[in-house]
Amino acid sequence: MRNPSISCGRIIILAAASLTGCGQSNTYVPPPPPKVTVANPLQQEIKRYLEATGNAAAVNSTNLVARVQGYLQEIKYEDGAEPPRRARRRR
Repeated sequence: MRNPSISCGRIIILAAASLTGCGQSNTYVPPPPPKVTVANPLQQEIKRYLEATGNAAAVNSTNLVARVQGYLQEIKYEDGAEPPRRARRRR
């Protein structure tokens, strides 16, 4: 059998613990205002720029294809150079 004094002690402790929270009311306490630092405005020149991600593609391009058999003896263009205005692309 259980000891009745231990059961009564548990009941008294539980009752005391549950009654301690009954008298308090839950009121809203606003938080303190945030700390803010202040600086004087500056007037100065700025460079405008755009930073973007994308792809680049040439507007005009050409392929150099040999029409005859043989060996190349001389190169008369530079990589990346603009083609002459009168040059036409033949197919």
